[in-house]
Amino acid sequence: MILLTGQPGTGKSTLAEALLDAGVIDTIIDGDKLRALGNPGYDRAGRVTNVDRAHAIARFLESEGKRVCVALVQPYAFQRDEMKARGAVEVYCARHHGVRSEYHVEDYEAPKDADLVSPEPEDVVAFLKRPRSLFVGRYQTIHDGHRWLWDQAEGPLAIAVRDTDEDRDAEDIAAQIRAEYPHAAVFVVPNIGSVNYGRGVGYEIIEHVPDDATAAISGTELRR
Repeated sequence: MILLTGQPGTGKSTLAEALLDAGVIDTIIDGDKLRALGNPGYDRAGRVTNVDRAHAIARFLESEGKRVCVALVQPYAFQRDEMKARGAVEVYCARHHGVRSEYHVEDYEAPKDADLVSPEPEDVVAFLKRPRSLFVGRYQTIHDGHRWLWDQAEGPLAIAVRDTDEDRDAEDIAAQIRAEYPHAAVFVVPNIGSVNYGRGVGYEIIEHVPDDATAAISGTELRR
């Protein structure tokens, strides 16, 4: 999910359309079109309601495997933070283009730590497609040894959960990891017996060696 936030007239809809044309999103939730289905008003309560509706739709579409862009003012940080905790990417459109200034939102809370600020479409594409550090495992019992390992990632994180047909369902494990690491790309893969590569593949295979106490943590013992 991508959240495009910013005052009216800062280019959110234009950027969203460019991302759709670039093929990095599947659908746009547009604030004006959403209000056309029933306008809850422009006071704080009305704006909260409208954004809640947009975010609920975005979460549903994401659960169906869609890549979603929410393009509306979204003025309040607490709502955007809730979505970021679910893994959404926050893009702050800060440049005003001299239109729709009469719709300025007085109590807009500008992002302090947005993932991107006033980017061009190609900047968003590059951010979404940046290389990740991949970790593969069963993770039947998620413990501090796994967390230590994932925290060694250089840059964004990708976690592949091996579907080994054991006690816990791999999809359930993936959901637990997503809840704890919302910005990670977490997915289920078939049971992996070996990692193979040819020459010049463009990535490294890195071993991380933990301290003795961390290395001693055992998922098998925890399950017992």
